[in-house]
Amino acid sequence: MCGRYHKGDQLKATVMNILSDKMLIEAFYQAKELKLDKDFIRLIEDELRKRSIMVDK
Repeated sequence: MCGRYHKGDQLKATVMNILSDKMLIEAFYQAKELKLDKDFIRLIEDELRKRSIMVDK
């Protein structure tokens, strides 16, 4: 990536910034419950860590 953003990265950053902490936590638990793609769950976990939000896994 060499320090450049790809369109997907920009979209991901925009979507994550729109979500409130509460919505992000709810999305995490729903994604886990629905057994969604591990990469998607990892994106949510990364954002939770970035915001210093602790959740039960």
